[in-house]
Amino acid sequence: MEQRALRRLLAAERRALRRLLAAERRALRRLLALNSGRRRQLFAVEQRAPPAGFPGMKIGIVGAGNIGGTLATLFTRAGHEVALANSRGPQTLAGTIAELGDNAHAATAADAAAFGEVVVIAVPLKAYTALPVEPFAGRIVVDANNYYPQRDGQIAELDAKTATSTELLARRLEGARVLKAFNTIYSEHLRDRGDTGARATDRFAIPIAGDDAAAKAVLTDLIDQIGFSAVDTGTLAESWRQEPGTPVYGAEVQ
Repeated sequence: MEQRALRRLLAAERRALRRLLAAERRALRRLLALNSGRRRQLFAVEQRAPPAGFPGMKIGIVGAGNIGGTLATLFTRAGHEVALANSRGPQTLAGTIAELGDNAHAATAADAAAFGEVVVIAVPLKAYTALPVEPFAGRIVVDANNYYPQRDGQIAELDAKTATSTELLARRLEGARVLKAFNTIYSEHLRDRGDTGARATDRFAIPIAGDDAAAKAVLTDLIDQIGFSAVDTGTLAESWRQEPGTPVYGAEVQ
């Protein structure tokens, strides 16, 4: 008798969990405006051309791999100055910098952080504890990392879901204005899918999360300039919504 009651209880809990997950997926689809005929809300904006004499921003990028290197190309093309760093030292980036042109230079991670008004972190998550803290203070820091246990090792807080990977980074870089973005998109799509001539409602979406509204507005404008639409997915605590294993991760949302 007790076993039958326990089985009924477990079955009811499974049904409730399935309903909860289904509701979460529906909420995410609404949030990211999966219906292409519907206007994006929150931080989606129409394309704006830079004003005459637009000086551009100073952007640091720590990580010169697929995402970091692609962002360096897109941001320099949009008229911004980029300091690009990798784990092997500035001297190893000569060829990349030559391809990027006069708006880019190689740097150490500390120098890229000190240079940038906005700094993108695009290195494996396991390396975040090696980042220097002081140069990031006061900067808008964009976390493009993802947690892959097979690469990064097991991180107890992330396995227990008591924190998000971006919250760990924000805790490390105390004083920085940390956001989450560029972690859900394949580098090839980031390279090829931006369309600065399209309306915001017709562009592919870049989910962003964070606690600083002013920093989000800056990042939204940068995303707009490279041909995508930013869509706000919530706070840093809610940035799990765009982590690996969620409906948003790897999805082409337009």
